[in-house]
Amino acid sequence: MKTLFFFITTLLVTSVLSAQSISEDRYEISFKVSNTAFNSVRGTLQGMTGNVDFNKDEPGKSIFDICLEAATINTGNNKRDEHLRTEDFFHVSVFPTICFQSESISKAANQYEVKGDLTMHGISKSVIIPFEYNKNKLQGELVIDRQAFEVGGNSLLVGDEVEIQIEFFINR
Repeated sequence: MKTLFFFITTLLVTSVLSAQSISEDRYEISFKVSNTAFNSVRGTLQGMTGNVDFNKDEPGKSIFDICLEAATINTGNNKRDEHLRTEDFFHVSVFPTICFQSESISKAANQYEVKGDLTMHGISKSVIIPFEYNKNKLQGELVIDRQAFEVGGNSLLVGDEVEIQIEFFINR
């Protein structure tokens, strides 16, 4: 019985020591989407919470479980931001978070790839995010089809492809 207790305690302490937290003041999630054929809208999202357990030497043991607050969308235009929060786009009163949960992480050449489920507007889709890791900084980007998540309907003014850039530091 003492051996079992010692084993469980060791596992718990090891998992707590290896988990990293997201540095709340050192991250940026930004996006760019075309708005008419001549213009692009850029913006950011805030309110990142979650857990990261990243092992650069054994990436297959890593876990990403992160959410953002959809209501924090900021394009620098208050009227547009309020419209993006409505049911026409993100419907933040019903779908308050945008979340990513990893399924697998692997190393490919000089970068890593994380495959997982991105959940936005109540819809989950599998995505792959290539990223680089350097001195506790994770940096990646991906392109998503906003229509696959039913964000923005069939608007002819808003492009379908959204470029997302992710940068954050983890605390060890």
